[in-house]
Amino acid sequence: MKKIIVTLLLLSLLTVGCSENSSLKTNNQVVEPTQNQIKNEQETQNQGTNSIESKADIQNETKSRVVIKTYYEEPTSLKDKNTIILKGLSKGEFIEVVVEGEIKDFKHVELKWDEKQNTLIEKRIINKFDTLINKTIVIQTYLPDGIPSEKIQWQTISGKPYEFIIAENNLGKGQKEEIFTEELPSVSATASTSVQNSADDNNPPIPTKGKDLKGFIPEGWKIKSSVEGDLNKDSLPDIAAVIEKEDDTDSSFPRILFVLVQDKDKSYTLTVKTATAIMKANEGGVWGDPFETISVDRGSILLRFYGGSNWRWYKHYRFKFQEDGWYLIGATLGSFFTGTTTEENADEEDYNLLTGDYVIKKADEKGNVNTTKDNRGVRKLLNLKEFKVDSEENQF
Repeated sequence: MKKIIVTLLLLSLLTVGCSENSSLKTNNQVVEPTQNQIKNEQETQNQGTNSIESKADIQNETKSRVVIKTYYEEPTSLKDKNTIILKGLSKGEFIEVVVEGEIKDFKHVELKWDEKQNTLIEKRIINKFDTLINKTIVIQTYLPDGIPSEKIQWQTISGKPYEFIIAENNLGKGQKEEIFTEELPSVSATASTSVQNSADDNNPPIPTKGKDLKGFIPEGWKIKSSVEGDLNKDSLPDIAAVIEKEDDTDSSFPRILFVLVQDKDKSYTLTVKTATAIMKANEGGVWGDPFETISVDRGSILLRFYGGSNWRWYKHYRFKFQEDGWYLIGATLGSFFTGTTTEENADEEDYNLLTGDYVIKKADEKGNVNTTKDNRGVRKLLNLKEFKVDSEENQF
């Protein structure tokens, strides 16, 4: 099945005195980050769309359009001889930028994480166009789950700035389109930015930047549980939170897990969001709601679930940030019969997915617990965004 994630940026820009030419320049100079000063704008919101329009552009009766789509497989525009093909920092996925009308100062920029400032900064310009008129660009790159390493930015003819951060958490999942018209601040800005990272009512969009946890909660949702702790070794309190719908009368709606990393200015940045990592309220059997706790333990996120009836079961999952995303690094699965034993003597499988070590405990008919320890070898880690807590398949 083709997995195509589509993000559309519909921007009201300028189309005056169009020329048919565009020029490409490559520059490796270091670029100092700047803040976009956004003024005189009019915001409108429709279902599935965030729109911000410049009053100056409206008054001048000029406009153009930029559409950005992301693909896991090659887009058909790659076969068009007029398409401009750029190389990003890696390969395997594609960003398609379609310009209708005229824009200027288009830049494809490399980003890096500044440990001292505890924020993203611009490292260098990978590619640059002075002007683009009715052009299609395809960037061969990848969509990181964690800290972004690339962005694109451009201006209207009147100088109004826009940018798009190339990252997995800027996108939704599945075949549904995500449409938003939005003016994003520069990477050094601290303003809150709302991103349409899902078109599903059960997995609503949440901001990518905010001042506090409350600012990340969608309308109609509430916090089920949250925890603070240092998740990226910068001594700042990050947040992991689980939210659920307020009107979940039959306990059947998905719950959302997301992780916020605190920046140096005390604001927060969204690093991951998933609707498949937390068990639903009706999945605990006779016991009831299976969600037990979420905690920060040794720099990782630990999820605990518990349920059943006479036969009880429990599941513990540990996730940690590794290079470019959040990954499952540990799992403990157990079960026991309440009529004859307790959780302390449960049948249990415990896996360290970083080292490959595992411990399996199983009680015999007499209640004696036999323990097996071994190493199964190091395997590819499962990304949190691909993790499905209710899957019956062996995911790791």
